[in-house]
Amino acid sequence: MTLQAENIDVSRGDGSRGGQVPVLAKVSLSVQAGSVLGLLGANGAGKSTLLAALAGELRPDAGRVLLDGVELHDVPARKQARRRAVLPQKPSLTFDLGVRDVVSMGAYPFPELNPGEVDALVDGALAQAGVAYLAERRYPELSGGEQQRVQFARVLTQCRAAARNNAPPYLLLDEPISSLDPKHQIDLLRTVWTLAHEDGLGVLVIVHDINLAAYWCDRLIMLADRGVAAEGEPAAVLTPALLRTVYDIDVDVMPHPRQADKLLVLARA
Repeated sequence: MTLQAENIDVSRGDGSRGGQVPVLAKVSLSVQAGSVLGLLGANGAGKSTLLAALAGELRPDAGRVLLDGVELHDVPARKQARRRAVLPQKPSLTFDLGVRDVVSMGAYPFPELNPGEVDALVDGALAQAGVAYLAERRYPELSGGEQQRVQFARVLTQCRAAARNNAPPYLLLDEPISSLDPKHQIDLLRTVWTLAHEDGLGVLVIVHDINLAAYWCDRLIMLADRGVAAEGEPAAVLTPALLRTVYDIDVDVMPHPRQADKLLVLARA
């Protein structure tokens, strides 16, 4: 089972001119069950646009997105929500809700669940996201990092509910660690890696930290010039030449000092 894009072109609205601007051209990728795919690229490369197309929020101008072999836009929104969870870069939530209420939103696509089952899923997700201690707090009172972790618990609830149907879901994460301190960045990415490798989820995650991407992702895709500049295992993508081209930085790439099968990327001063 896969969630895949096949040669998609995607445009987005230009608010200043009222038209459409091409963002992606002929982009293909596959989010595979049991694997973490990291999406890299400079600001404006189209990472969030690509994730939005995979989530069904944007319709490609050309090409197609397939969910388990079916054209995504032929799949009803509720059914999509039963197969994939999405954590946007900046979740918009202005209501004065409790943390448990926010996390339980992940169960909305599963009306067959009774209240006790939802409570159990929420409890498990809060614990897995490391925010059980926030369960009785009000969401608007939390810090930005705490809100981000609560939103992560929400998509975990959705994934845990979807997994009850014996078909591991897909998890799409847009910069999920942007507001987190280093400890919680690692905790979240470790949880994502575990969900893929132990529970069989297919994960796509946008990460700006190259070293965290190299450590926690099985495969990487680098976007540049509206297309895929490189794809493969970290060693094939994180080369000094490509990083110079994409990010305009000079780096040294070497084996990780504590785990030889991982890479360490050091930017030169």
